Amino acid sequence: MDLRVVLCALFFSLVDFSPGPTVAAQEVPPEPPLRIRIGALLDSEEHRRFFLRSLTEAAGTWQPPLRTLEGRRILLNATAGLVHSNPIATALQVCERLMGEGEGDRLHALLILEPAGTTVTGPAPDQFQLAAAAVSYTMGFYRIPIIGLANRDSAFSDKNIHRSFLRTVPAYFQQADVWVKLVVELGWKNVMVLSSSSPNGRMLLARLQSQMEKEDKDIAIERVVEFEAGGGNLSREMRPIVEAQSRVFLVYADRAESDLLFQQAQLLGLTGAGHVWIVTEQALSSPYCPLGALGLTLQFSRNTQAHITDAVHLLLHALTAAYAEKTLAPAPTSCSDTAVPWTDGPFFWQTLLKQELIRGATGHVALDDVGDRRSADYQVVNIQSGRQPVVVGHAQTLPVNDVRLTLDRRKILWPGETREVPKGLIVPNHLKVLTLREAPFTTVEAGWMEGGLLNTSWCAERFHGLVGYSNRSLNATTESVTERMRIAGKEYFAYCCWGYSMDLLQKLAGELNFTYDLFISTHTPYIAADTKGRYTAASTAANIILGRNVSLPMGSATATPAAGDPPLSGILRDLIEEAGDMAVAALTITPEHAKFVEFSKPFKYLGITILEKKPPSSSTLNSFFQPFQEDLWVLVMVSLHVVAVSLYLLDRFSPFSRYRLTEDGETEDDALNLSSAMWFAWGVLLNSGIGEGTPRSFGGRVLGMVWAGFAMIMVASYTANLAAFLVLDRPQSVLSGINDARLRNPTENYVFATVRGSAVDQYFRRQVELATMYRIMEKHNYDSAELAVQAVRNGTLKAFIFDSARLEFEAANDSTCELVTTGELFGRSGYGVALRKNSPWTAKVTLTILGFHETGYMESLDNKYIYMRNETKCVADQNAPATLGLENMKGVFILVGMGIGGGVILIIIEISYKRQQVRQQRKARLARMAFDRWRRFVERKRKSRQRGILNRANTSIGRFTVPLASSDTDPGLLKELADRPLSHPSPKRMIRGHTVSAAL
Repeated sequence: MDLRVVLCALFFSLVDFSPGPTVAAQEVPPEPPLRIRIGALLDSEEHRRFFLRSLTEAAGTWQPPLRTLEGRRILLNATAGLVHSNPIATALQVCERLMGEGEGDRLHALLILEPAGTTVTGPAPDQFQLAAAAVSYTMGFYRIPIIGLANRDSAFSDKNIHRSFLRTVPAYFQQADVWVKLVVELGWKNVMVLSSSSPNGRMLLARLQSQMEKEDKDIAIERVVEFEAGGGNLSREMRPIVEAQSRVFLVYADRAESDLLFQQAQLLGLTGAGHVWIVTEQALSSPYCPLGALGLTLQFSRNTQAHITDAVHLLLHALTAAYAEKTLAPAPTSCSDTAVPWTDGPFFWQTLLKQELIRGATGHVALDDVGDRRSADYQVVNIQSGRQPVVVGHAQTLPVNDVRLTLDRRKILWPGETREVPKGLIVPNHLKVLTLREAPFTTVEAGWMEGGLLNTSWCAERFHGLVGYSNRSLNATTESVTERMRIAGKEYFAYCCWGYSMDLLQKLAGELNFTYDLFISTHTPYIAADTKGRYTAASTAANIILGRNVSLPMGSATATPAAGDPPLSGILRDLIEEAGDMAVAALTITPEHAKFVEFSKPFKYLGITILEKKPPSSSTLNSFFQPFQEDLWVLVMVSLHVVAVSLYLLDRFSPFSRYRLTEDGETEDDALNLSSAMWFAWGVLLNSGIGEGTPRSFGGRVLGMVWAGFAMIMVASYTANLAAFLVLDRPQSVLSGINDARLRNPTENYVFATVRGSAVDQYFRRQVELATMYRIMEKHNYDSAELAVQAVRNGTLKAFIFDSARLEFEAANDSTCELVTTGELFGRSGYGVALRKNSPWTAKVTLTILGFHETGYMESLDNKYIYMRNETKCVADQNAPATLGLENMKGVFILVGMGIGGGVILIIIEISYKRQQVRQQRKARLARMAFDRWRRFVERKRKSRQRGILNRANTSIGRFTVPLASSDTDPGLLKELADRPLSHPSPKRMIRGHTVSAAL
């Protein structure tokens, strides 16, 4: 007789379908049988009887592993009961009846099915869900597997709580796999998620994000709207949807929540043509479900008996596999053994997860690593006329984490009763543009007010700027001249904005044909940080889901930031929270920023550089003396005077020179005197023309030629050294770049820093090789670039490390030309136009900016606003040849001034001396003239007296008859007469007040 027939006969002869039926699995061995109990808590008596019958039929064909059992027979006992609405009563039923009924009878697994509700329209009533949870807690504690037959609640996927739970149906959140496939199939790139805040809704959102990342099809969630579980007034949560661009709505809500959600959507006009609604299975039964909505229904969800059959076969397969490997330890027999969980329970649970039914009653049955069914069949249904669901396709989730979708687009009726697939996107032409005050990209001026409004003509004419609005005053000085305005019910301050970014915005608007309102962010473009330098979220930054392509609106539920991701604040936060459509400002494209927003191609390519203050020039008033040392200058001066004296002496004593005395004792006019020799020596040294006063003697000429050669060599050497000195004297940067030793190993007094939370700060945090530098500079970082630049000017900050565009602007705009950028660029990046994720404007803006680069428009903005080549007086290129300035040569000018002053003083001395000389010469001339007159007068008197004497003598002689003029007259007598004093006027009276000395 066949062994199988014998085993079947023995099994049916031993089975007792009383509360504990016994089934004979094989011939009775002499050893005691191994008793295995399979329990069940079901929703109805019909299903209870079907379970017992199914287990009996399956056991009739089951072949246990005889090799491991060593001839022992197995008795499969089945115990089934009904789920009680009281969780405590249900748990007691499991402990008292299912776990320990009969000696040696051990419970290996338990099936559970709540009352109707889970398979059609939604979860079971709350009391039955609590009953299922109570049973799951109890079984989980003792590590006894429990199989759910219809429970699709996401909470049972949490293995920290429901450690032994598995099920033959997929969880609700697994519908997200088919949703993503639908979105990809129909070509939509941007979606919105409307989800309940229940665990089911949050699990679905997480699954949706995970699947979108796996698809890698550039699909993004524009916005997530979470509403309170259980419904309520949804008008506040739904209002921001109207301003969004996406019109593809993915909805998770139960029956009650979906009624409220769809009613609010109809009031807001979101159910008409151009909109797409993809909803969960629970929401399909709502009478307010929009026409044209798509949804999923799980096949075999109503066929409970099929799920019981598949669960029984999974258990038998698992028992076969488990006992083929080893004999399982006895399971607990009651709940009193609280300290003794089933030691082989985890092993048996893992064995159950590995089982697979290729052709089960509900299709292909396979479980994932948390016990959820990973292979399921769905029907894609479309709500059409009469609110009737029409099947338009099929979807099958495969065990390999893939979805097979078949969709008949011809059958789909979309909202608005159209057959054409909606684009799912609305592209507005009037944008809300955000900017940030940061020179030279956006400069903000408080404008002239006329009638309480900013004069736009004044702004455009004076600055070629735009009118921007801010929700608070940017500084105290402008508040008095800037009036508040109301826009869309909110108060704003009006300002005039101009600069690099504003010119770019106007050019983009003209090329892409859009209008805009400009708003000035009152924050920074950087990551927020507290006073201790720790990165913290701003007040509303907690509404951002970090690390995911998701943004939550203001007022929605918060999310926990992902580990390692710093929270964003300021203009990026405003953009993420949809407070704007586009941001045109100095925003660096970084990996941290790109997680939350999209960037165009860079409109300004840049890197990181270092700003420092030029060291003071070493040039002094006597800088032109520095090419020679002091001792050399002394020797040159001594040599000059020695040569001059030598020339004079050689020419003085040479017989062939022109230095000879004339008959009156004076030298010739062209003779080489000492002053001429000195003039000749200076003239030769300074290479000036010499027209006269050259040496005449042969020895003097030889010495003059040698002196000329000496002067040529000295002048050439001086010129060469002066040129070299001017190059070396040019102010050099202290730092050679980021690898300079002063930055790598700084001293205590050498301070360098960047802006706290900026893109440069993030760069240093990412670079491992710069970790030492970052630890040193972190405590010195500034809150803004303006403060850091001012610190460099003041000398309190030695080096400021920041974006090259800003630092080059500061260096070019420095009126004192003391600021200079140094070193090569590193950490290259760029400034880009930021937009919301999957914005329809991203590609257009990128192509337009690339066109601007090709036409040279961006280069013109660089020259106009950053390098300021039409206005700056500073040398932009530090590699240009050195040029001389007043600082270098002012000593020469002072020397010339001293020469002029000396000449003026000498000419004054000469004039004074000459005048004194002329006066003395005049006095001498007058004295000579008086003396000459006096002498002539004396001569006349003498001659007259002589004639008188002669006349008297003649008279006397005549008396004596002696003739005066005769030859006999005695000469001595005549001399005596002549020497006799005569009375005559003194010469003093004849010179008109001038005294003539006796010598004259």
